[in-house]
Amino acid sequence: MLQELTRGPNVTVLMGEEEKPHIQPKNLLCYYSSFFNDAFTSGFREETEMTIRIPDFSDTPFKMTVQ
Repeated sequence: MLQELTRGPNVTVLMGEEEKPHIQPKNLLCYYSSFFNDAFTSGFREETEMTIRIPDFSDTPFKMTVQ
């Protein structure tokens, strides 16, 4: 199953005020997170640009979560 979730397009998550880029498989993020699923599949700008900005959070917890 994990292999299936890592196939397909990647998205860019820009974390923190510095907008540190984290490139992740879209299917993986959307499967495990309703936040990312809503952002990347509901017709928002993020779906078209394949990028989401999250300036209010440090990238450290995000990196630990997706490892």
